[in-house]
Amino acid sequence: MVRDNWGTVAEAAEALGVTKARIYQLLKKNALGQTKEQSTPWGTAILIRKPFTRLELPTGIRHDSRAYRRYQKDLKKRVREERGGTLVKENSSG
Repeated sequence: MVRDNWGTVAEAAEALGVTKARIYQLLKKNALGQTKEQSTPWGTAILIRKPFTRLELPTGIRHDSRAYRRYQKDLKKRVREERGGTLVKENSSG
């Protein structure tokens, strides 16, 4: 059912040495990379892309704050630049 490149929350918790509750907290902060949901006979399972890596989050910034959203935007920009992608400037109208 689950492919080799995807793992469950329990597998991620064991690999990272944290509890499943902490994995759910990290999922809420988008700190575990790519995830997806898959239906099972028992409900919905959350799958996390392997290898399990944990993104470094800024300390002292709430994950729902304006500063965190700015940090995430800058992080995505840096990743795109590292991968050789081109960035398109947004035109501000007003």
